[in-house]
Amino acid sequence: MDPSIKKICFDFFAGDTDEEMAGKIQDFLSGSKENEALFKQWEQEWYSENVPSFSQLNSFSSIKRDINSRKKMRIVRWTGVVAAAACAILLAILFIPSAKVTQPDSEEMLCIVETGFREKTKVILPDSTQVWLNSASRISYNKDFLEGDRLVRLEGEAYFDVKKYGGRKFTVDLGESKVNVLGTKFNVSSYKKENLCEVSLMEGSVEFTTPGTKVEMIPGETLTLDLGRGEMEKHKGDASKGISWMENKLDYTKISLERLLQRLSSIYGIDIRYTPDKNAGSTFGVILNLDEGLPNILDGLTLIQPVRWYCNPDGSICVTTVE
Repeated sequence: MDPSIKKICFDFFAGDTDEEMAGKIQDFLSGSKENEALFKQWEQEWYSENVPSFSQLNSFSSIKRDINSRKKMRIVRWTGVVAAAACAILLAILFIPSAKVTQPDSEEMLCIVETGFREKTKVILPDSTQVWLNSASRISYNKDFLEGDRLVRLEGEAYFDVKKYGGRKFTVDLGESKVNVLGTKFNVSSYKKENLCEVSLMEGSVEFTTPGTKVEMIPGETLTLDLGRGEMEKHKGDASKGISWMENKLDYTKISLERLLQRLSSIYGIDIRYTPDKNAGSTFGVILNLDEGLPNILDGLTLIQPVRWYCNPDGSICVTTVE
């Protein structure tokens, strides 16, 4: 191991890394699982002794994004007929360089595609259905996808343009909930840390199901399920705001600060800690440009909400109410 790699990584944590050094870090991380573990250990060590400034955090976010964009797609090797079928299908998948295919969770699952933080990718399924994956999302489908009802499993957020295929139902499995369709365009958001499921329908019709509940949706409607409270709400409005992330924006007519911070945490991959005050139920409208670094976005929020924010030594961010 290059003895200078630790210093290069520490410079990276401080937001001081050029393109050549970023390449060395990526080569190091790709070398082995042990290197990845060592990198995380160094990161914790650096944060235990340093509190990054706003500019350092912004630079760190930018450099990390550049390194992620270099990640090479990893295609695992399967044997027999499954391997041949998988290779043929993967040729039909359109990847942003950072997207990757990982090893199936079980023998039933044929293909898994996932994105990292602040990465997006487009996937074409074997039935010609098009799927756009948002940041830190994962989709998988079974090996008999074209033989019966079409089933995909989603973690995170994705926009679907489902093609009709012999009258066979298309189902998005979210765990406890499911979205059933024949041919339609819709967006599904179901990040685990947000404890919320949201479906926005652009065209066609979908059926949203949870244990004991079945709700049909029509174009222009958005359905939100609060998994913590078990509360479901459906309203009609501009459903296209649900796919503003595809243009690297967040566009909300009405959102609480707590909910917005949860979404920013999911996208940027940074733990944002916020304890709602007595006005926690209040909402506001906002349009955010996700090309901005997280520090700039948080600075902007302080101009429209009575809050301040700061970095913790462990790299997390605290947002507190200003009295």
